[in-house]
Amino acid sequence: MKIKNIYMAVFVAVLMASCGTQRSVVKPSGTSSSSSASSSASAQQQKMQFVQRVSDGALYQKNIVSDLTFTVNTGRKEITVPGILHMRKDEVIRLQLLVPIIRSEVGRIEFTRDYVLFIDRMHKQYVKAKYTDVAFLKSNGINFYSLQALFWNQLFIPGQQRVSERSLAQFDVDLTSLHTTNKQGVPLTLNDGKMNYKWLAESLTGLFVWLKPNTAVLHTACLC
Repeated sequence: MKIKNIYMAVFVAVLMASCGTQRSVVKPSGTSSSSSASSSASAQQQKMQFVQRVSDGALYQKNIVSDLTFTVNTGRKEITVPGILHMRKDEVIRLQLLVPIIRSEVGRIEFTRDYVLFIDRMHKQYVKAKYTDVAFLKSNGINFYSLQALFWNQLFIPGQQRVSERSLAQFDVDLTSLHTTNKQGVPLTLNDGKMNYKWLAESLTGLFVWLKPNTAVLHTACLC
């Protein structure tokens, strides 16, 4: 059955609009060229070390269960309800929406490797579709593994199941934030040619920063 105008608050990467990177062009000459090359190499090394730190912070638990607060935008108003997050690595991510106090299930969002399932028990409606059939997920290159990566503190590259050691060089790091006390976290970015993907990680631990469960790293999906 088709569900009209349902918006789901989903933990996914902040997807930034594509923007150009400004670079100053300087003609190489003698000592300045050597100094510039050395500085560039040092900066690149620092970036790689931090990306590696983030990569090493990935979680390896097979199963994760956690309580959460979930906000659903129906188009007319926002409804905040408690919920439960169940995850089994490489198999399923299940978000259950509960009735406050009595905690019976009123809705469910389930992601598997092959499909996305949305259930609205109050209106007895549901949608089951492939990732390529949901416009929001398809246009942003989101699949099961990219969603899973966020919960397991892993970086991801759209279209790939895993990020190899060699692929870490594709990620960029804001060195200014890395060298300053930044409570918001250090930005890491990936440009796949169509979109810019952005993560925030703690400078010391390399763990992703989630300021608030529903607002720190958030996007809304729409089935119309």
